[in-house]
Amino acid sequence: MAVGDLSGILISPTVFVVWLGAVLAALGYVANLALNWWTTRRKAIDERVTSLVRLQSLLQASLAIFEIQNIHAKNLLKMVYENHPELIKNEGIGYDMELANASKCK
Repeated sequence: MAVGDLSGILISPTVFVVWLGAVLAALGYVANLALNWWTTRRKAIDERVTSLVRLQSLLQASLAIFEIQNIHAKNLLKMVYENHPELIKNEGIGYDMELANASKCK
């Protein structure tokens, strides 16, 4: 028998079945690890997407609130200018300063 020639080696059926069982068990273990990793990864991605969607809805709600407040502020300043036309020369100095100046008017 030459070196590297395995033709004369016989494996008993019992050893083959044990060996095959060990290989299948190892493959099952690796598959289980891969499945657990994939499941954990998907769960983390889903949680991230969920929090991003929640953040987006909060930002959209904040934008809607800001736009409504801005409309009310513009309407209030319009009413202030109608009641105090002398303040129109200061227009553009800022909402707070304009209201402060209006409160000083009689």
